Amino acid sequence: MDSLHPSSRLTPGIEKVNIGAPRLIPQKSKVEKNDDEPVVILNKFMKPDFVAENYLMETLENATEPNIRHFRKSLEGIKKVATQSLQKNVYKDYKDFVVITREINSLESESIIFKEMLTKLDTIAAGIYSDDFDSAGMSDSEKQAVRALRRRTVRMTVQNQQNMHTSQMNRLWSTIEGSQRLLPFSPNRHIIGTAKKIEELSPLNFQFRQFIQAVILNDSLLIVAIRKRGNYSNSVLVADRCMRINEITIVQLEEAPQLGELIKIINKAESYLLRFSNKSSKAEFLSLFEKAISTSGGLSSPAFQVPAMSDGHKGSYFNAKEENKLLSEHKPQIEMIENNLKRIVSTFPPEQLLEKDSILKKLSDKVYERDSELSRLLISETLVPSSSKKYLYGKICLLAKLGWGKEAKEAFLKSRSATIKHRSRFVLYSSININ
Repeated sequence: MDSLHPSSRLTPGIEKVNIGAPRLIPQKSKVEKNDDEPVVILNKFMKPDFVAENYLMETLENATEPNIRHFRKSLEGIKKVATQSLQKNVYKDYKDFVVITREINSLESESIIFKEMLTKLDTIAAGIYSDDFDSAGMSDSEKQAVRALRRRTVRMTVQNQQNMHTSQMNRLWSTIEGSQRLLPFSPNRHIIGTAKKIEELSPLNFQFRQFIQAVILNDSLLIVAIRKRGNYSNSVLVADRCMRINEITIVQLEEAPQLGELIKIINKAESYLLRFSNKSSKAEFLSLFEKAISTSGGLSSPAFQVPAMSDGHKGSYFNAKEENKLLSEHKPQIEMIENNLKRIVSTFPPEQLLEKDSILKKLSDKVYERDSELSRLLISETLVPSSSKKYLYGKICLLAKLGWGKEAKEAFLKSRSATIKHRSRFVLYSSININ
């Protein structure tokens, strides 16, 4: 029993005392108390009317002073050992506690997302499971059975679709090197289609770069390079770059017999030029891209396609003085038109005004989206180095008219610095020997 006593362990800072621990007995002993050591009765601790002072007086009533001092020392030693063990456990379990706390936070956020998905699912289910059973003359139990059967079929369809998407992504990861790093697992991510036999050209000098394939997913565009390893080995598909669908702008360039079917892809400040073998492959790529935009749900500003303007149709731009002059000349006519509009609006009934207001709000949202997309396209074209002065002037004037003057200034400075860096590479430096 002495080996089980906590004070018998060699703990730093605690003297080893060779006295026995207080005897713990479950109930009051029939033998009378002796004067050797105090006796602790456990049953008294469990009483609801337990008073510590009274218990100590009863326990230490017949104990001598030396025994009490030894008893106190043993209790203090036990207290120190218990405190040190608690501290060790706290330090040991701190890392686990931090990990558990983070997992709890992530679970809370996931539960919130799950609740939102459930609410959306309820709204979708309300639209799918319409209450058209009254016309069929069904009872309540029959209606519930039909709804349960429909829900089960929808669940099975969704599960089969998820399995198909997972198998598609596994096949993509196994055939294209580095694709899993650029396209990690996502629950709803799937492949729309693949466009092959594409040549990537340099957007500056239209020089050939490499043969590529374009894998179009519902939320991303994966550019796959075709490379050869060794002299006699077969070609290998390697993931080159990945772009999000909602960050891409596609520009259809004019047909040029010497260049072929071209498409320009703009992603933020970078642009890529793709050449297709024929019109059908180009149309197939555009249709796959449109399908990806439609399946993405339009959560953010979608990519759009605009035909490229020729040099003769870029439009005429007026400066500020000419605009002010035109406004001053036609000011009376403008005021008369404004007064007529106010009179017409005042005669309109309020319901038509509300309808027109809602239509105008929708149109304003579309105009704002179009404005932001056009500005992003113009800024990306301004950032292209080695552009002509006339070309840059036209783009910056357009940006200023759209209200993006500050961004136009930054894009112009970046373009000029890139041009200086590009042209400084072709400067030949010769050493000068001074005798």
